[in-house]
Amino acid sequence: PEWVPVYWDRASVLYLRKTPGNMPLIEKFGYKIARPNMNNFTYLDHFTAMGTGALALAEHDVALNPDNHEALMAMAFLQYYMGQREQALRTTRQAAGITPGSPYVYTALAVLLLQRGDKAGAVAELRRALRLDPRDKAARQLLERIKESGG
Repeated sequence: PEWVPVYWDRASVLYLRKTPGNMPLIEKFGYKIARPNMNNFTYLDHFTAMGTGALALAEHDVALNPDNHEALMAMAFLQYYMGQREQALRTTRQAAGITPGSPYVYTALAVLLLQRGDKAGAVAELRRALRLDPRDKAARQLLERIKESGG
């Protein structure tokens, strides 16, 4: 909690310690919500109670580096849990365009497509995720559930 990421790209993350001298940089460049987490966004659960305030913070984080797929996925997570499912789908597609090698993004797309009723689209995304990582447990389980339901 004493350290805040102020720069984050595909190769590195730079943190600054919360000290009086660093606060101007942290206020301007510090990520408000998104954290490097290897696609585990459960840390965002408590932000959902903030409503649109949390989305504004997520938008700030994305604006710091629009090519940061984890910041985009954090925003998509918040959009999803706040009922903005179509926006979450668009944001997740944007993240997929940035990191086409991330199976997690395709599994997330499959969940969103499945909730729209697009089983064929969900299956295609899950197959893409499994081509990238055949051990992706979440993708395998979801694909199996779709098959069991007649999809």
